[in-house]
Amino acid sequence: MSETSLAIVAAVRNCEASVADALAKLHLAASGISPDVQIVVVDMGSDDATATRVEDALASLPDIEFLCLADMGDGLGTRDLAFLAGMEHAVAADIVVLMDLAEDPPETLPSLVASVRSGIDVATAAAGPSSGSIAYHLCSLLYRGILRLFGLADPRQQASRFRAMSRRATAHLLRHDSSAIALLPSLRGFRSAVLPRIGDAPAGVPRKTVSDGARMAIGMMTSSSTAPLRMASTVCSVGAILSLLQSAWAMGVYVLKGDVAPGWTTLSLQMSVMFMLLSIAVGAIAEYVGGLSRSGRPPYHVLRQRSSSVTSSRERLNVTGR
Repeated sequence: MSETSLAIVAAVRNCEASVADALAKLHLAASGISPDVQIVVVDMGSDDATATRVEDALASLPDIEFLCLADMGDGLGTRDLAFLAGMEHAVAADIVVLMDLAEDPPETLPSLVASVRSGIDVATAAAGPSSGSIAYHLCSLLYRGILRLFGLADPRQQASRFRAMSRRATAHLLRHDSSAIALLPSLRGFRSAVLPRIGDAPAGVPRKTVSDGARMAIGMMTSSSTAPLRMASTVCSVGAILSLLQSAWAMGVYVLKGDVAPGWTTLSLQMSVMFMLLSIAVGAIAEYVGGLSRSGRPPYHVLRQRSSSVTSSRERLNVTGR
């Protein structure tokens, strides 16, 4: 059996009914992959008894670290930030796995880890079949078609955060913010692979609606890049230029044409100047917000942190406790 150290960061939110069984299955699967394993469970601000169920499981399951974050909403950006918090609290490992404890089957773990051991930097599990409505699937096909038309990545691959990463890929993420998680499979220099998903998702996963898909699409665009803000800034710049040209056209009509209706020139100039100033203001705000999003890592707050009663990594590091 390989002595490669393994760290698994599992995000959870509002899954009190299934979290205990899912955590036990994950621990069993991880123990069969590597003897040196650490599981970091990150709760994304659940409003049910999910945190209590995880803390109860710490008494019987070793090598588990539990982080309970403040509620930051629900979406891909929040999940990526939870993954980043888990990686920062994990002991340095050769392979790091990111997964959603309630949705991703642990049966896929051996193939992901084996792929990274063979030299792949980022091994991503293919997105599983969606349980959404017909309207959800139609909107998803339209959205994916638009992205392919503009030469962008397939959102199903980007939306799947179930992946195993090498040490250098993990180091890259820790030097950047949570948006790098979405872009990591497509970055040049990292060897990546997409593997089939093995096993079924746990029962009880809610059926996705069109609003869920819209929230996911918006989250993918806003959490991984500043392209939407750049687009808004460009539109505002074009609008300001067109408003200036309209002002010049109104003045030219007033000078060259003698039968202009009374008040028309004044009204045209007022509207043109107003829209020009508004476009400049919105464009400046977009540039400012884009600069803030690149200036540092989004903050997260750990409400409480718990550990298993038996932690092998601490024993190897000669750490006696807190």
